[in-house]
Amino acid sequence: MVTHGPPKNHLDGPQAPKIGCECLRQALWNVRPALHVFGHVHQGRGVELVKWDIRSRHIQHKELSTTRILDSAPEGKKLFKVDLTQIAEREETCLVNAAIVMRPWRKGIGHAGRNKAIVVDLMVDVADLRGGPRDEIVEGSRPIAGGGGLQGPGQTPEAKRLKTSIWCLSTPEVIVGCPLA
Repeated sequence: MVTHGPPKNHLDGPQAPKIGCECLRQALWNVRPALHVFGHVHQGRGVELVKWDIRSRHIQHKELSTTRILDSAPEGKKLFKVDLTQIAEREETCLVNAAIVMRPWRKGIGHAGRNKAIVVDLMVDVADLRGGPRDEIVEGSRPIAGGGGLQGPGQTPEAKRLKTSIWCLSTPEVIVGCPLA
């Protein structure tokens, strides 16, 4: 999931008042994507892993825990790598504030300083939607719920789990979430 700004109380500023969106935080609880990339709040740059409480029957939008993921090589100038290949899907969401510039724009100064890119490794389902007869089933593949796509009647596309790296960059002009296959 990619948005311009952060959810409430997550990487949305160094101190109160937090400027994140509560409606976005609630939408994240409902959708529970593996990855949410945003920017906008330069001082909130970083990575957090949120574990959602999905077992409480009468309380919605509750979080069990939030863990800050630190850069393993903060002095390095190349990449901030995050490994999400073992994330508990639909129970955890990795939040990435990918702000590249260190501070907000100031008249006469512009944007001072640049942060390195955050690269997230994530497992994704890749499906063959071409249809036609299946001569072989790929090991580790599984049917995709709901079907759809280009396959013929009665055919269910098979999905294969692949590791992909996603570059997360947020500049003053654009947010980029670019998968590298």
